[in-house]
Amino acid sequence: MKNRNSAIRWFAAFLLAFLFTSASTSFAQTAATPSPDDQKPWMGRGHMQDGEMMQHRLEHLQKMKEQLGLTDDQVAKIKAVWEANKAKLKADREAVRAAQKQMGADSKAVMEQVKSLLTPDQIAKMKQLREDQRTLHNAQRALHQNPTIQNEQQAQPTPPVDKN
Repeated sequence: MKNRNSAIRWFAAFLLAFLFTSASTSFAQTAATPSPDDQKPWMGRGHMQDGEMMQHRLEHLQKMKEQLGLTDDQVAKIKAVWEANKAKLKADREAVRAAQKQMGADSKAVMEQVKSLLTPDQIAKMKQLREDQRTLHNAQRALHQNPTIQNEQQAQPTPPVDKN
């Protein structure tokens, strides 16, 4: 377990160092990064509003039409299927959001019960492990969201793995 945690910390430190050294490259290549004007209106908000969802579906349908060679009749039928199921899908999304919210509350209650069984040192170690995981997750997210960094990362040699 100790080796795994040190490997995670090493990897997180490597990614963060790489991100900071690559920052100047990403700033220099602003043309490769889409401007806010080029982004879709729903990007970065977590979920789309109803009108935005329909716009997204229409854009997707246009791509399907071009790539699959759909006829105008097929496009009209697909639109009708989407419209017929719009209310059901909206209700499903709302149910999922409510379940996620409840799950978050339940998880928090369980963690409070677990923490009540730990010593102060164990709680501090647990907080540090969580922070390490959060740092690693954020570094991985940054790599995923910035293709410039991702392409440079692929060119880097892989770090050695400690087999102890």
